[in-house]
Amino acid sequence: MSISSISSATSSTSTTSTSDASTLKQLEKQKAKIAAEIQKLSASKGDEKTKQQQLRQLQSQLQQINSQIQQIQSSQTNQSISTSQPTTTAQVSSASIVDVRV
Repeated sequence: MSISSISSATSSTSTTSTSDASTLKQLEKQKAKIAAEIQKLSASKGDEKTKQQQLRQLQSQLQQINSQIQQIQSSQTNQSISTSQPTTTAQVSSASIVDVRV
């Protein structure tokens, strides 16, 4: 069970989702850049052994980016699930209202 003020829980969630959206956008740009490099390298002429080594490195980077994207998306899903759980608001005193999540 966690008890937090309503305003801090709301601002924390919106800040995190804005940060995640920015990070996702940056990762998608990196992913597109690496995919373009893979295509360019695949079409280039040169030493096959060197090309294969460079392709493996680029594909590894692409996998790492995909993994990061999945982690962020999973985190966002978990956050939206936890914020959509029913909450009980209890008035502790006439001056303070707290958000209690079970």
